[in-house]
Amino acid sequence: MHELSFKFTGLTATEDAKARQINVLLTAFATWWSLLKPSEWTDFVDFVGFSSGKEPAFNLELLRRIKQALQKKTEQLRGDELLAMVAKTSTDEKLGQLKESLKDLFQILKDYLVYAESSKNPQVYHRLLVKSVRERNRGDLFQSVGDEFARYLKKVPSTIAVAADQWWLDHQRYYNQYTDHTPELFLQNLQSLETFNQLLVARNYLELLNQGLTKAVEDTFALQQKMELVIKYGEPVNETVLLYRHLIETIQGGDQINLYHTFVDVYHRHETQISKEDRLILAKMAINYLYIRYHKTGERAMLEAIFGWMKIMSDQDLYNFEGTIHDAEYINFFMVARSTGELAAYHKFREKHLSFLEPGVREQVDALCTAFLHFDAQEYTQALSILLETFPPGSQEKLKYNLRAKVLRIMVQYAFKNQGISTADDDLIRSIDNFGQYCRRLLEKKIMNKKTIEPHQQFQKIALLLAKFEGSPEEEKPIQLARMKEKLSSTTPIAYRSWLEEEINKLG
Repeated sequence: MHELSFKFTGLTATEDAKARQINVLLTAFATWWSLLKPSEWTDFVDFVGFSSGKEPAFNLELLRRIKQALQKKTEQLRGDELLAMVAKTSTDEKLGQLKESLKDLFQILKDYLVYAESSKNPQVYHRLLVKSVRERNRGDLFQSVGDEFARYLKKVPSTIAVAADQWWLDHQRYYNQYTDHTPELFLQNLQSLETFNQLLVARNYLELLNQGLTKAVEDTFALQQKMELVIKYGEPVNETVLLYRHLIETIQGGDQINLYHTFVDVYHRHETQISKEDRLILAKMAINYLYIRYHKTGERAMLEAIFGWMKIMSDQDLYNFEGTIHDAEYINFFMVARSTGELAAYHKFREKHLSFLEPGVREQVDALCTAFLHFDAQEYTQALSILLETFPPGSQEKLKYNLRAKVLRIMVQYAFKNQGISTADDDLIRSIDNFGQYCRRLLEKKIMNKKTIEPHQQFQKIALLLAKFEGSPEEEKPIQLARMKEKLSSTTPIAYRSWLEEEINKLG
């Protein structure tokens, strides 16, 4: 956030206290201003011109100066110059006017955000219009805008938000004195409520299953009964609920991969009939299911299926559904593309999605992916240089990337050791030991959960055996090699299995 404040001179203690309050308000305004896209700045200035409070000319001048300071990243505004423009006698009164104008701009900015959202989002627009007309007219005009909203809701894919709006619209009509309360009306209202209920329960039950949270609930059976009354035994009200049901059955079925294939078939038959947000959730949950199976079995087919879903999410703009992409999802796309030999797809993905990462995060994520690309190209010096610069040993501020960065550093050190290259960072066994301690610390301090840490702990154990192998007596090497292969094949879940497998197989 850009720090911004007014600079005043010659203030009394009382006036200085008021000036501090003004600067707190200015900081808050600057934070809200950052929500605007540059393309909206001109529209907002026009909006201020239409609704600029008691002092329109001064408000516009104040906004012009704040906008200019934010664009130029100036830290201070000349407060004395602004006070000189205020037609008041005392400095205290002038400060009071400045404070009121800043409050006006703050409120107008909030009003603009509501206006902008309703202008681009038909669902929000219709809801506000229905509510506004209902407050002014309970007759034909209200019925007309209500019918218009109902027609819109029927045209768009059914989601929890759409079903909630349909119920809300039914509720507005119910309390209208001109509504004819017929049996058909109540049946329609019940159907709206059933749609909302099924979508809501299906989504949340899937989330519970996906995260394994049902195991943590005291009365798991009672919870399952409540969910299944809606999900398993009722007829799905639409294609979205049908897909949620199939994925719920897939996750509950565990190793029954045929259930997953059925879900995929149904998904491809109906994907054009469901909303982007539900496609996003279904794809994410399917990926999580496949990840669990992949960590258990190491089947390459699971990894390829994961990439298939990731490709769908990228092609259909589901990753940046809300105008941003989560850094973990970006890295996961890269790692899976790398493992499946789909780097050409990654480079297209990078071109399309990198800019959606937040500044600061963007550079870290790109550095990590670039380091892995150098490693894969056997450009170990370049990979190590990026790791030491961006993720130095002992760094705690980039925790979410440190696990991967530390693993890659171990892999680079192992490659240097095999090539007989000595570096300032060549204590491989120490690095692996430190990594094990790092994982334990993350668990003990509850910084990361067991599901995330355990695969890396398993990697650390086998990597340590691998690092110590060359120093073992020759007569013990066949036994140790067999032990490593057995441990690798029997251990699940484990991170970076393919690299461990490749390096172990090179030994014989």
